[in-house]
Amino acid sequence: METYRLKSKMVDNEREYVIQTSNDAHLSSVASLIYVNGELTETVAASHPREIESSEILSLVKLRHGEVKKEVEVLLEAYGRVLSEGNPQAMLHLAMAFFYRRFYEESSRLLRGATQIDPEFHQAFNYLCLSEIALDNPDDAIKAGTESTRLRPGFADYRNNLGEAYLQAASCRQALDEFDAATKINLYYADAYVNMTLALILNAINEQELDLAADVYSRGTDYLKRVTLIAPEYKTDQFKQGVRCFTDTDLEGAYRYIKQARDAKRERHRQEFSTFYMKYVLYPEWASETAVADRVKFLKAEIEKNPNYVDLYTELGRCYLEQAKMSWTDGLEQYRKAVSMNPSLANIDDAIRAAEYAMGEIEATLKQIASKG
Repeated sequence: METYRLKSKMVDNEREYVIQTSNDAHLSSVASLIYVNGELTETVAASHPREIESSEILSLVKLRHGEVKKEVEVLLEAYGRVLSEGNPQAMLHLAMAFFYRRFYEESSRLLRGATQIDPEFHQAFNYLCLSEIALDNPDDAIKAGTESTRLRPGFADYRNNLGEAYLQAASCRQALDEFDAATKINLYYADAYVNMTLALILNAINEQELDLAADVYSRGTDYLKRVTLIAPEYKTDQFKQGVRCFTDTDLEGAYRYIKQARDAKRERHRQEFSTFYMKYVLYPEWASETAVADRVKFLKAEIEKNPNYVDLYTELGRCYLEQAKMSWTDGLEQYRKAVSMNPSLANIDDAIRAAEYAMGEIEATLKQIASKG
């Protein structure tokens, strides 16, 4: 079967974005590769039936390439606009869209701008911490994570993320303190237990804190058992190999494989969020009823797996409120159409105005919840 290739290049803010799309006959798939300044950031693949005409393959390549190119164009167009508007909430949502596409530099710039405008914006500090970790800037990640935990000390994922920044900096004791705080908030936080094991192992490898190294095997074994009990998704070959290495006292092998298992789980999470994340929850021009409904289904499934993960409930609540706002907006639109078609219904104008006023209150409430949640 013939191989078709398409390529597009865009330059924005002195950064080059290249999209290459082609089909793979052996895998029966069409994939788009996105490069930023020559570095591969993401691969977007879609499978197709093995038995398919060449003309259909070409159409699929063109369709997939056009979709991915449009997504990148929309994000880049929004980047300049949102930066110039200076709305911290809009900057956060766009930054998260960039983050889940692995455009970490753009994400970091937006989040840093949001925190400068609003120094109490804990969500922006948290994602700035994650973006700086992805950029391998542990010192900046620690600064951002410290702010997010100062503003919201009871958020388990904020504490875990700050711990990962310390772990990246090889500050194992500080990392363990944060991971421990995360598990005290959420007893079933599997990622934090994995990270605690990694911190203990790294400390032992680097021969840093002797008191921590002394009980690396007893504590690490306990944490790994908890992970296998509460998180079936960690039962992968990589994780099992890491446990075997740990049992055999091969600390470097254990660190490598367990970290790979953690990162693989994180990549699955990223791909899910890249598909389902609602880029602009509070901005109707970016949101849709389908996107919100998909997000609700996704969050409900995540809550079933992580019943003590507070942030999931917060976001699910916001999605339900967003659905209510959309329904209210749709209802108002139908009344306006009815009046335009039948002027004799003009006596409901007062009711429509009252509904419009209520709509404004709903929007204000949503923004207030988002700024505090």
